[in-house]
Amino acid sequence: MKYKALTSFSGVISMSKNEVRELINEDLIKDLTKAGYIMPLIEIRKGKPAKRIKKGGKKYVCKNP
Repeated sequence: MKYKALTSFSGVISMSKNEVRELINEDLIKDLTKAGYIMPLIEIRKGKPAKRIKKGGKKYVCKNP
């Protein structure tokens, strides 16, 4: 699943603010989400959501935790 960085951070992985990256380590995802550093994204196929991120020709919408 893809995740968006809400702030810049470094550690086991490093991301800059608003960077979108595929993450697979469930423990790391859980810790970073709980700390408020990342937010999960879901790919949209149709419709027009209020918040959109366009990266690499694909559209993503922020999934509220």
